[in-house]
Amino acid sequence: MFLHPRDVTHFQTLKQSAKLVFQLLENTIQINTFFIAINDRKTNYFIETFNQKETLVEAGSTLPFDAVF
Repeated sequence: MFLHPRDVTHFQTLKQSAKLVFQLLENTIQINTFFIAINDRKTNYFIETFNQKETLVEAGSTLPFDAVF
């Protein structure tokens, strides 16, 4: 069963933590996009994203499970 992020009690804490982790990674790893997502093996829901130059995914968006790697 897919648990939507709006139903997760600690969703905001996860988003805040993700932002802090992305700030640390931004200065240590030269990569364009970081994201935290949840899925039900059919759909990926992006909880938080960081795109350095080119926007590849946005927080709150969804993509098919097999389209994300």
